[in-house]
Amino acid sequence: MSSKKRSRDASANNSSNSPSRKRHKRNIPDEDEELMVNVMELQNNLSGMFTNIEMTEKMNNLHELITEWNDLMRPNDINDIDVANLEEADFCLMHQITDVAFEALQQSKLALLCSTKCTDFFFEKLRQQKIAKKRQLEKEQQAKQREQIQYRRSLTISKDIWSPIERVNYFREGFQAAIKTEITSSDHVSNIVTTQSHYIVCKIVAVNRSKQECTLIDVANAASKYTRSFSNIMPLPSINIVSLSKRTVFKAGTKVLAVYPATTCFYAATIVKPPKSNQSQQTKYTLRFDDDGDNEKDIESERVMPYVT
Repeated sequence: MSSKKRSRDASANNSSNSPSRKRHKRNIPDEDEELMVNVMELQNNLSGMFTNIEMTEKMNNLHELITEWNDLMRPNDINDIDVANLEEADFCLMHQITDVAFEALQQSKLALLCSTKCTDFFFEKLRQQKIAKKRQLEKEQQAKQREQIQYRRSLTISKDIWSPIERVNYFREGFQAAIKTEITSSDHVSNIVTTQSHYIVCKIVAVNRSKQECTLIDVANAASKYTRSFSNIMPLPSINIVSLSKRTVFKAGTKVLAVYPATTCFYAATIVKPPKSNQSQQTKYTLRFDDDGDNEKDIESERVMPYVT
């Protein structure tokens, strides 16, 4: 065996043993898989029509037949042709021309149909992509609008400074707040000791936002220290920090909790006359405490809060 032969065999073996190059399949959504298969089939059919050897031969044959017919008819005037003088071979030729032309026409119609289907499919995909893009842009725009609304809301402080959302804004060191605690009192005449729960005025000395709690001391007794969660603290910002125009003004007849004069304890009361929010000098409520008869008291706004049990 010659060296050239061995070289060719070795080359053939190497080529047969070499791994074939893999073609990576593009990720196609499941709903498009069937459509894509149909389009591929249509494209293959369309391509096959133009490369089909049999069809090419028929088209060449058609051309030859028409040329032959033209050569046959050329010497005569078309008006002078007598059908009775046509031979059987002439009719066979005409029949062949008709058959081949009909086949070519059918193939052309099929090609047109395949091409139209492919075009319609891609136009539909383009339309769907435009719709999807439009929806995506609308979603992004709506998300931006929601962010802007939330941002504007965050800039607007609610007048309900005691709500769970707003109260945390006033938990700061040095600010006053109210917490509920047990207060023991005794009657020196009957020597009866009673314990009741009341809100008292305290001062915030530390804020732990990670634990959501505050450390407070009683303003009447600094030795009394308490730790309460945010949910159990009612803010008491001064009128200089939160004016009447920026806080809820309770209407006449509203039941509230207010600090009784000369004490630091809150008691239930009913608003008789609210302060006028447009007058900075008039910041006191006129109210009537429960179990205090018809006596009316003027209490500073920063010592009045919603009635909570």
